[in-house]
Amino acid sequence: MKKLLLLCACITALFCFGCSDENNDIYIYGEIGENIRWKFEDDALLIEGNGEIPDFSCKSKTPWSEYAEDVQSVSFDGDFSAVGDFAFAYMKNPSIPGTITEIGNYSYFQTQLGGELELPDGIVHVGEKAFANCFGLKGIYIPKNLTDIGKDAFYCLTFIGNGRISR
Repeated sequence: MKKLLLLCACITALFCFGCSDENNDIYIYGEIGENIRWKFEDDALLIEGNGEIPDFSCKSKTPWSEYAEDVQSVSFDGDFSAVGDFAFAYMKNPSIPGTITEIGNYSYFQTQLGGELELPDGIVHVGEKAFANCFGLKGIYIPKNLTDIGKDAFYCLTFIGNGRISR
């Protein structure tokens, strides 16, 4: 029995991604490929690195899906060129990296986007239902050079007050 408990403890230790920093604050972290790291701490998800945030087949396939309901904000530190399918669907207050040129299908589907949503000037593609069913918006700015917009990309948005979409 002791050997079984020891084996279980070792396996748990191998798969645990929790750590603590100098203040003994607990955080959860992981990697997506070689260039992107994520960290969940104090109700915030931080994505660090560079390159493309990959596509996921659904919300539950993101590496942070287990913590998604607890996330109160999503921020980025790095140079990202694309946000993949379903990456931040159903989350609260995810930001959009200023360096991206593409947003995949359902990337921000049904998210709570507090305030103004300003898409970066360099963006050229927004995928199908990328922002569908988003709520908590005051307005959206879509750059003029964005011409490749997927079906229902901005479908059924819920604005606060007199929200509007502008170019």
